[in-house]
Amino acid sequence: MTTLQRPTADLLHVLCADPEESDFAIHRVTVILEPGDKLVLCSDGIHDQIGEDRLWALFDPALDGAAQAKIWRDAVWRDGAKDNFSLVVVAIET
Repeated sequence: MTTLQRPTADLLHVLCADPEESDFAIHRVTVILEPGDKLVLCSDGIHDQIGEDRLWALFDPALDGAAQAKIWRDAVWRDGAKDNFSLVVVAIET
């Protein structure tokens, strides 16, 4: 397990996968979330469809969680949504 002192970006991401699959890596990160931070949990249906670079390119720290989720969801749909997908955006307030 890795412990981060403080992230350098407004958003951290962690990729987890089904333990029955063999072509994945699990990354575990421990951070102390602070007001203003956002935590994003998404399935491979999002990550594999639009990719990490596009996730970051579409990320806007000024948006609330619902608006940000809609942007990513719409991008997946525009790209054909070849898999089911789940997405949760949590904003840390206090």
